[in-house]
Amino acid sequence: NRRRFWKGGNDGDKIAAFDVSGLKWNPNGAKMQPLQLSTIQDGKWEYETDTDKMTSALQYYASLSGNKLLNFSFTYNGGSAAAVTLQNTDSINAFIFWVSKGQIVETPGTPVSVEIRFDNDTAATYAFQAPDNGNTTKTYVGFTAANTIINRMKTAKVMKVEVQFYGDGYFVSQFNVGGLKWNHFGKEG
Repeated sequence: NRRRFWKGGNDGDKIAAFDVSGLKWNPNGAKMQPLQLSTIQDGKWEYETDTDKMTSALQYYASLSGNKLLNFSFTYNGGSAAAVTLQNTDSINAFIFWVSKGQIVETPGTPVSVEIRFDNDTAATYAFQAPDNGNTTKTYVGFTAANTIINRMKTAKVMKVEVQFYGDGYFVSQFNVGGLKWNHFGKEG
């Protein structure tokens, strides 16, 4: 039986209101096309650039799928793919963890405790957020915490992300993060 807790209370992150129903975070609220798991090649970073139609600002994305499927119980059995997406919009970085099917244990407005471990380092706990729209396949973090995770991803070879899923407990998704090319400044919040 593993003990779970959210470290540190308010870690200084200020999360802007945004819609992650399509996975691509946009603090200005514009809708964008979702990045699909079917377009992400296993173990290879996939990069996209998009232009906000209202501001003409460039938005940058990088996505990577996990090394293996997560096997949940009924009704999500049959294997669920895990992925991470990095986003930079208006100089704000976001880190999004998502699965193709399943339910991350989360409540809108309540922090989600997510543990991340790089290579053989000690795991760190981060306070992620649930999407406001109730979508339980995604969880995200922005500003300072996202910058910390992204900076560590640039130097690591392997990242492990542990998340709790409804009815199935904790699962660890492993990502081969080596080779990330991300030079997009992220404001601290």
